[in-house]
Amino acid sequence: MIWMLLLIRHIKIVIIVIFIDRVMLLVGVILSFRQINVLGSDESFFC
Repeated sequence: MIWMLLLIRHIKIVIIVIFIDRVMLLVGVILSFRQINVLGSDESFFC
């Protein structure tokens, strides 16, 4: 019985970690967009 509770706890932790990983990826894309388009960064810098 206790192993089921631990399994559920681990599954919740994995879901939270995956969610945070996806959110951080989205934040990186938004910051890159802002740097290139809003601040006028040179695209040749990234090549």
